[in-house]
Amino acid sequence: MRAHPGCRAHGGTRRECPEAFAAALPDALHRQDPGSGAAVHAERFEAGLTLTRTVAGEVLHWSVEGLRSRSGGAPERAAGLVLMDTAGGRA
Repeated sequence: MRAHPGCRAHGGTRRECPEAFAAALPDALHRQDPGSGAAVHAERFEAGLTLTRTVAGEVLHWSVEGLRSRSGGAPERAAGLVLMDTAGGRA
């Protein structure tokens, strides 16, 4: 894989780059669940990025870094984890 432009300073590949992972995560969720309504954003006064997804009128939150860690840096795997978390009733 080629390095994401924002990751070149770190010398990492897309899979190793937190910015590329965060950017790819909503797209991966949309591919697996087109109605997912997921978004990545920064919470005020919080470190890191957050993924939000609305399920049955409730806004659920995940740490993007936590998802990156759980998925080994693979956005498609992370999207699957979010969908499993949602189906299992936990976020």
